[in-house]
Amino acid sequence: MIQASYMPTNGEFYTEPILKIIREQGTGGGFGLLTNSTVAPHFAQRQYERGLKATIAAHPDLLGIGIDEATALIVHGSQIEVLGEGHVKLYDGRDHHGQDCFTLSPGEKSEFSKLNAPSR
Repeated sequence: MIQASYMPTNGEFYTEPILKIIREQGTGGGFGLLTNSTVAPHFAQRQYERGLKATIAAHPDLLGIGIDEATALIVHGSQIEVLGEGHVKLYDGRDHHGQDCFTLSPGEKSEFSKLNAPSR
């Protein structure tokens, strides 16, 4: 979550200690290791889909990334890979075969170029 370039400060995605750090920074910004993005951790388990979609609607220049618990999204250049037990959902404002997101399953690999989002 904190690796992203944007972190919503509405409290839906983060615990109070993390929110305190974000608010003290005053920008809503993360570390920016993954540019033009916002990350929702514990995505399916905490039912963060509505909140992530609202963030992307308010900031359409961002790529929304929902990562389930016990799951990691590995980024190497433009290549991405899902490790762990859950899924990763990528919201870029486009239709993906009738779905509003691009879903990656455990072990699946892809490229950011398949998404309608600014370069990472």
